[in-house]
Amino acid sequence: MTEKLGKIMCLIPARGGSKGIPQKNIYPLNGIPLIEYTIQEALKVVDINSVMVSSDDRKILNCASREGVILVPRPLEISKDDSTVEDAITHAIARAREFHNEFQTIIILQPTSPLRNAEDILEAIHLYEASGADSLISVCEVHPFLYKYKYPLSEICQDPGDEFVVEPDFLFHPRLCRQRLERIDRRFRDCCAIYICSVKYFEERHSFIAELGKMAMYEMPPERAVDIDTMEDMKLAEYYLTR
Repeated sequence: MTEKLGKIMCLIPARGGSKGIPQKNIYPLNGIPLIEYTIQEALKVVDINSVMVSSDDRKILNCASREGVILVPRPLEISKDDSTVEDAITHAIARAREFHNEFQTIIILQPTSPLRNAEDILEAIHLYEASGADSLISVCEVHPFLYKYKYPLSEICQDPGDEFVVEPDFLFHPRLCRQRLERIDRRFRDCCAIYICSVKYFEERHSFIAELGKMAMYEMPPERAVDIDTMEDMKLAEYYLTR
């Protein structure tokens, strides 16, 4: 336990329903259920006081059942297609309090990020503590040459072919602003591997991302920032695991 952060609760939210890959959270990645990678690494982090797995799926809960992991069966009313991870967090915090466990900091680890390791988690905790930020997210750098469709797909285009017209997504696009690539500010995407905030901040805003506050970023390399949503992502993760 770090002095500033108090007791740290780690929550692994793992709903059973998955549209792209059936039973994605326990799908075998290199012979090991997907969620196992996140559980194993979370249990290695000595700063974490409690590792909890929240799920509405019996198979996932059975898979996560091991020494050191607290199982949080998720009610059906917060396990629907339109349910949010914030609902699961609120429920897990309430369940912890029922057993007189009060936490000051919460870490959310998505089971779909199997390549994030214990060192990433620990460094993210230390960065969050040192930064004094309201929240922390893990990120991965993206290339500045980005484009978007000029017309939203919901709009009816007047001229044939307009639905295929694209334009640069950022005004700092190198080809337009004539800046050298190395002089352009770096840009990042949320890689969905690690989120940290105080329990107080989350309960006040029902959000673990400080959109209007101070947010810290923990940068991860592409080979550990794979977020699995499709079978192609699964194959990429297996490649990085076995290369």
